[in-house]
Amino acid sequence: MADIPWTSLFTAAAVVDLVVIILSKFFPLTKALGTWYSKFGIVAVLSDILIIVLGVALAMLLFPGISGWTLITTAVVIQIIHDILFYIGVIQVVPSGQNAIIDLFKQYSAEGGWKIIASDSAMVAATVTLMEYYENNLSSDITRFIGTLAAYSLSYIIYTK
Repeated sequence: MADIPWTSLFTAAAVVDLVVIILSKFFPLTKALGTWYSKFGIVAVLSDILIIVLGVALAMLLFPGISGWTLITTAVVIQIIHDILFYIGVIQVVPSGQNAIIDLFKQYSAEGGWKIIASDSAMVAATVTLMEYYENNLSSDITRFIGTLAAYSLSYIIYTK
């Protein structure tokens, strides 16, 4: 069974999401991205973090002992497959007006196109890189502190204009 460094993984995903949200405030990728955070707040943050964690964890479960560039590549491939299947099987299928998040994703995908997959890939790659850095260079206490600080910061940054 794979030994997933859950604390480092969640911390890295939270830090990456925090950085992305800060950057999106100054360099918006799409109008829908700003709406995503302003309308759905902590649910948007949790969704962002959890899908990254799930993709990286799946890569580690499928290939125990995987690390470095191989883990980054595998996790990014899983994320790209997820994004495409989610678009085809959920976003295109769920009728407008049935789910507010899916309605926003319809707008987001129309505005962002391939840039969404590229930015999601960068988020996954950055998460794996940070996770491995935390796991190999920081104590568990420092990693947990960084994760707690990121979560605390996320609770404020999502409501910043």
